[in-house]
Amino acid sequence: LIKAKSNAADTQRLNVLHACLNCADSFMAQGKKEQALAIYKELNTPTEPPEIQSAAFRGVVIAAPSEAGDIIIDVIKNGTVSMQKVAAGLVNEISEPKAIESIAAELPNLTAENQARVLPALSTQKYPSVLKAVIVAAENKDPQINLAALRALGSLGDDSTVDLLARRASFSKGKERELARESLYRLSGQEINAKILKSLAEASG
Repeated sequence: LIKAKSNAADTQRLNVLHACLNCADSFMAQGKKEQALAIYKELNTPTEPPEIQSAAFRGVVIAAPSEAGDIIIDVIKNGTVSMQKVAAGLVNEISEPKAIESIAAELPNLTAENQARVLPALSTQKYPSVLKAVIVAAENKDPQINLAALRALGSLGDDSTVDLLARRASFSKGKERELARESLYRLSGQEINAKILKSLAEASG
């Protein structure tokens, strides 16, 4: 099939490319990751249609979990805008702790636009290193980063983020205040609820 894609007529080439992807997906389902990865890498090029490259890139990330963090960061930093968006969205699909930690560590080195894209995906990854990175982002003066981080804290936050959110809910304005309040109220747990009440009282007093 890989050879056929080079020789296929324009009208048939897309069908051949989809067949290649299906073949790689089948290899993955059978646990044959090396065979699948070889096909995904062959299709993960800018010369292929965007839908094919995007699917192939996802395949590369899933098939090489130990390298997923570096692969995603490289595309976010150096890829086209469309591929940057694809890479950012894949952050919530990886499960290798080291890969997630590497992405969290690189977060401050990304552009504001890309930090804002990555933060929603990171909000599903409940690791201490991720929470630490999101707390730092929540103090960023860039509104894109700030607001995305505040929203993420609604999923990731714990009792250590109550004071930060309560302070922003009390003293910020506009969207920042709104998101801080929403995230504060999304936190759950009896001890957290008690701390929220105490922090709000202290902030208003």
